[in-house]
Amino acid sequence: MLYTQGAMSETVIPLKAIAKHVLPRESRIVLRKAYYFGTRHTCTVCGSRVRKYYPSGFDLPVLRELDVIGGEYRLDDTCPVCWSHCRTRLVRAYLEREVRLGSRPMSVLHFAPEAGIAEFVRAAPGVTYDPVDLDPSRYVQVPGTRRADVTAIDRPNDSYDLVICNHVLEHVPDDGLAMREILRVLKPGVGMAMLQVPLSARLDRTIEDPSVSDVAERERRFGQFDHIRLYGADYTDRLASAGFTVDVVDPPVAWGQAVVDELGLNPREQVIAGRKPATGADTPDL
Repeated sequence: MLYTQGAMSETVIPLKAIAKHVLPRESRIVLRKAYYFGTRHTCTVCGSRVRKYYPSGFDLPVLRELDVIGGEYRLDDTCPVCWSHCRTRLVRAYLEREVRLGSRPMSVLHFAPEAGIAEFVRAAPGVTYDPVDLDPSRYVQVPGTRRADVTAIDRPNDSYDLVICNHVLEHVPDDGLAMREILRVLKPGVGMAMLQVPLSARLDRTIEDPSVSDVAERERRFGQFDHIRLYGADYTDRLASAGFTVDVVDPPVAWGQAVVDELGLNPREQVIAGRKPATGADTPDL
């Protein structure tokens, strides 16, 4: 749920809008690959070789002052072909390197499904893929996306091997309930969830206020018009309180700085994953 700034000139925006309604997505991608072709970057999500990346994130005072990782403005970050950015590339790298997606049969629940990740997961051998969102109409580029509420997941206990919930919890009024629901539908002993959020490097404790409805005030306090909290150093404690065993992967340490540079990742963003303990089989319905 990250928005790009300055991605196109005023003369290009109307053409993009027209093309979106006239051409199928596959044709638009072919045209963008041709228009942006170059050797400066290779997008690890869509495979395009492009001459430039666009900015991502927001350059807002609260994000600078609280040193927010995962939501900050990055000048050279967004692929102009598939619109993936460092957050998307990080998810894909983790799925390839740590989860080893496709190495065994796996059921995957994906909230707010990014198109590039959806295509990668759906194509992996042995994967049963379930893309969901509270508003599926926002994800027409991901076929089969259905409605689901992260605080009331309409699936039985112990249903999934993997849940991808990338930058979602900061939008949810009762994030503790969402965490417990994700834990409930994971398979005990083997189930895990990717639970990325914008994370302040300067906050010891999360700041939140679900009662704030004014979009300008949300942006001022939390860094985006639809965010209701900024997570601090206690984020992993909150996950643990919900019942997860928490794993943190620091890509420069785990994979090496050369890999981080090659993939175009944010070197400061860690992967935060929650695993369901074997005793989680007793997790009650919520």
